Amino acid sequence: MTSAPRRRMAGAGGGVADKLGNKYELAWAIRHALLCIQDERRSLTLEEIDPALAEGSEFTYVNEHGTISVTQVKRQNNITDHWTIAALRGRGVLAAAARHVAAGREFHFSSMTPSGALRVMASRSRQSVDAQQFVAQQLTRELRPTFDELTAANVFGSSEAAWHTLRGMWIEIEVEEQLIMTNAMLAEVSLEGATGDLMAVGIGAALLNNLRTRMTRRELLDALARDGITPRDSVARRTAHEQVVATTQSWRGTIERELLSPSIERQEAADLVDLMTTTRLAFVVGAGGGGKSSVLYQAAQEFEAQDAEVLAFRLDRRGAFGSTIELGVQLGLSTSPVAALRQAADGRDAFLIIDQLDAVSLASGRLSERYDVIADLIQEATAVDGVRVILACRLFDVEK
Repeated sequence: MTSAPRRRMAGAGGGVADKLGNKYELAWAIRHALLCIQDERRSLTLEEIDPALAEGSEFTYVNEHGTISVTQVKRQNNITDHWTIAALRGRGVLAAAARHVAAGREFHFSSMTPSGALRVMASRSRQSVDAQQFVAQQLTRELRPTFDELTAANVFGSSEAAWHTLRGMWIEIEVEEQLIMTNAMLAEVSLEGATGDLMAVGIGAALLNNLRTRMTRRELLDALARDGITPRDSVARRTAHEQVVATTQSWRGTIERELLSPSIERQEAADLVDLMTTTRLAFVVGAGGGGKSSVLYQAAQEFEAQDAEVLAFRLDRRGAFGSTIELGVQLGLSTSPVAALRQAADGRDAFLIIDQLDAVSLASGRLSERYDVIADLIQEATAVDGVRVILACRLFDVEK
C-alpha cells in the first residue's frame, strides 16, 4: 500500500512478498477501523492523498482527542530475526519517524519482527522530562549502544533529536495470525450479522473500496450494512451481561464453599484493587492453598461495587478447548471470554479474572497443551480498551 519499492523475500517471488506485506498492512488498518467503529470521533484514512501524511506511512488515524498518528508497516526484516538501527535506517523508517514527529504527529511502526531496544527506549523517553534526564536516569548500559547509533549524524544527529523523536514513536509487534484472530474478536464486540472473521474481512473490503477517503464510524457502518453487518444492539449486550454474571457467579460458588465464616478481610485484595488502577495485567502468586482465590473473590466484589463488569473463572475445572471461542462456549458464553466481557461492560471498566492458571502450566498443568490458547486470550484482552486482566497461579509454576 505504499509506493516505495519492496525487497524480495528470501525464497519467495516479489509478487508473493507483496501479497504477504499487503495482507499484513490491511490487518493493521482493520484493527484501527475497529477502533473507529467503537467511537464516532475517531477516523481512518487508508493511503492518504496529502503527500506530507502519505510519505512513509500506510494510513492515518485520528483518535477521539484529535491526535493524529501515522503508521508504517514492515511485515518482517528479511535479513535477521530482529530490526537493527541500520536496517530501520536503510528502509527509511527512522527518517519517516523524524519527519512526522517533527510535524507534531505520532509515528507508529508495526511489524512481526521485534525491535526490543528501540521499543523500550521509546517508552522510557515518554517518562522523561528532557533528554538529559533520559540519558542520566533511563538509559541503561545495555541500551546505550543502540541510543548512540540513533544520535549519529546519518540518523537523528544528536541526543536531543533522538530523545524527541523517540517520544513520538510507538513500536507495535504482533504476529499476523494473532493480529487477524484479535481483529475477529474485536469485530464480534461491536458488530453482528456474520462471524467475527467474516466481519473483519468486510471491514477490509470497505477500506479498499474507499482508498484516500476519511472513514469514520458512520461511513464504515454504511459500507458494512450493504453486507448485512450492523452494530450490536442492546439485546445482545444484555444477553452478554447475563452470561458473564452467571459465569462469575458459578466461580464464586466454588470459592464460597471453602471460605471461613465470618470471612477474613485480606489486605492483599485491597492492594490488588489499588494496583489495577495503574496496570492492565497483574499476577496473584502464592503457594497452593495460600488464599489466592480468596483475594480474587474480595477484589472482584470491590470492582463490582465500583460498577465494573467482572468475568471470573477457574481453569482447573475446564475440559479441553482449542480456541478462545471454544473456551467461552465451555463457560456458557456465546463467544470468546474477552468479546463477551467487553459487550457486557458496554463502555464500563471490565476485569477478566483467571483463577488456577497453573492448570495450563507447562511445568505441571493438566491442560498444559492449552497454554497457547490462554496466551491468545490475554493478547485479546490487551488489545481491547478498558479490559484489565488478573491471573492467579501457584508460585511453583511461576518459578518454573
